[in-house]
Amino acid sequence: MNEGLLKAGDRALCISTKLGQEVLALKEVGVDKAIGIDRLSSPPLVIEGDMHNLPFDDNSFDFEFSSAFGTASFPTIFASEVRRTLKPGGILVLHLAQEPQTANYAADELGKGYPILKYFKGFEVVHMRTVTAFSFDREIVLRKSGVQGNREVGKGKCTSLESKRKILRYAEPLIMEEPLKPWITLRRNVEKFKYLPNLIDISKFQNHVYIDVGARSYRSSIGNWFMKKYPKQNQKFTIYAVEADKSFAPDYSKRKNVRFLPFAAWLKNESLVFGDAENRTVEGEIGMGRIQSRSAVENSGNNMLSSREFQTVQGFDFAEWLSKVVSLDDFVVLKIDIEGTEFDILPRLLETGAICLVDELFLECHYNRRQRTSTVRTSKFSRTYDECFSLFQALRNSGVLVHQWY
Repeated sequence: MNEGLLKAGDRALCISTKLGQEVLALKEVGVDKAIGIDRLSSPPLVIEGDMHNLPFDDNSFDFEFSSAFGTASFPTIFASEVRRTLKPGGILVLHLAQEPQTANYAADELGKGYPILKYFKGFEVVHMRTVTAFSFDREIVLRKSGVQGNREVGKGKCTSLESKRKILRYAEPLIMEEPLKPWITLRRNVEKFKYLPNLIDISKFQNHVYIDVGARSYRSSIGNWFMKKYPKQNQKFTIYAVEADKSFAPDYSKRKNVRFLPFAAWLKNESLVFGDAENRTVEGEIGMGRIQSRSAVENSGNNMLSSREFQTVQGFDFAEWLSKVVSLDDFVVLKIDIEGTEFDILPRLLETGAICLVDELFLECHYNRRQRTSTVRTSKFSRTYDECFSLFQALRNSGVLVHQWY
């Protein structure tokens, strides 16, 4: 408070504070309107909530503090929630560990040249310093720009965000608790979907577009689900099938109504590898598996996984491509299957604002689910159900009608 960054009458939020020590400290120096949030509540100082989906209105706080950014599952979403709830001119204080340890982002990685601003766009660095009272954490203080702007998509704006949020009132509820039998629960959940064309008139849109990322064969979802079951209000849809496995190309060559893109949706334009040696059924086959960066495979240090065991594919910046192919005047339906490092595609859509172009989203989020024949969890995916749920919540909080696909 001596530095003029916080005043007694300010509204303050402490993010991911288990017992509320930080909240209590603020109240003791006169900041009575301080509150904390964590996955479990600790009344009266801490309420229940998710750092990726803060249960507060826009521009609610003058001051926010967190020591959890370094371990956030989705740092881009964390940053977007802070940006949304902090008032213009408001102060954000982050404490980061000097050493990575269990953290995803360490102070040394984020401090040099202020790369942290790539997450907190519209902020400026007030100061950075070592705080010896907190295990030699690095303290980073940021100030949000005093001008309140709207999210941009290229030269367009998300002017319809509020109307989209109103539609979400009619959406089927998300499944909060991890299903004991997800292969049954999630499949049944499809029957509860509140499709957007059943809620609004889509004839007013200029174009109608369906994009299937990780489409596999035509009958996997385009033919058997979208063409047969999705309500189209007699509108003709332009269909894109994005599938990195080129073995499906002959199937799509027969489908004149589908534009087949034999590439991998990614964060940027770069060479990737596709495959999983552990899933091979015949020696010498590539095996169905996950998209990975070629450099990551070559530098993994695992002698059992040579880049020769993978098929090279071309990755493309999906957010950039989406912004060029469709506009806010189009009705866009996106179905996407994400696993492993592809998790970052959705946060990037949020970060760039390209998510505003998507009217309805069907998302399959892979996690370390229990196997059908035992309680042992699969080791193929490292994410948890809670992390998937946080992503769904963040998307809905951004005004996106997202459904939990199976």
